[in-house]
Amino acid sequence: MVAELGEVVWIVDLNRQSLDRVVPTMGAARLQGMFTAAGWQVLTVKYGRLLEDLFTRPSGAALRGRIDDMSDAEYQRLLRRTPTEIRRELPGTGTGAAEIAALIAEVSDADLAAAVRNLGGHDLAALREAYARIDDDRPTVILAYTLKGYGLATEGHPQNHSALLTEGQLH
Repeated sequence: MVAELGEVVWIVDLNRQSLDRVVPTMGAARLQGMFTAAGWQVLTVKYGRLLEDLFTRPSGAALRGRIDDMSDAEYQRLLRRTPTEIRRELPGTGTGAAEIAALIAEVSDADLAAAVRNLGGHDLAALREAYARIDDDRPTVILAYTLKGYGLATEGHPQNHSALLTEGQLH
């Protein structure tokens, strides 16, 4: 029966911002397991090109590991930080912290702030790459990581679900 759904594509928005703190994690692994067990192709678009580029540099694997292991609450706090604060907080204190600090020291303030926000669900090139990998012989789910309020002044703000946008932000 699953094979008959070959051209079905779902996109599931996995938001890295928990507004109510009720759910400590979004359960991406659980979703992936459920869809895989049901015979679906599961494609994950977690990071955009800016972060993926950083991951290819020396110590990039440590940066990826740090972000992967970071709680959504900690990640959300990074979104409200200045580049100086990001440089201080992103490396953390665990294994690889010095390497991560050295890696991001080479990145401009603007690029660092943009990279922290560069999740795959907002990166059209990353999404296009996922679409190109779709297997038409079975249904596909794309797990796309995003930020609430992406590109708005309320991006990553804990209360952005109740924020009113200005007239300029609506257009």
